[in-house]
Amino acid sequence: MAEIVSEKKPIRKRRRFARVLLALVTLVALAAGGFFLWRYLSTYESTDDAQVDGHIDAISARISGQVIEVLAED
Repeated sequence: MAEIVSEKKPIRKRRRFARVLLALVTLVALAAGGFFLWRYLSTYESTDDAQVDGHIDAISARISGQVIEVLAED
């Protein structure tokens, strides 16, 4: 019987190692997925009061001066 007990110990150690390894791989995968999800979602602006703080640059269709040439084709 002593031989049977000694054979089970390495199997238990292997199973524990496999569980720990699986837990670590799962944790790393979740962390990587969370990071890429955070990067993806951070590119979108969200507001709760329909106002965004930012810089406003006015763009006018009128220019001062004369138009000399229009580079356009039909």
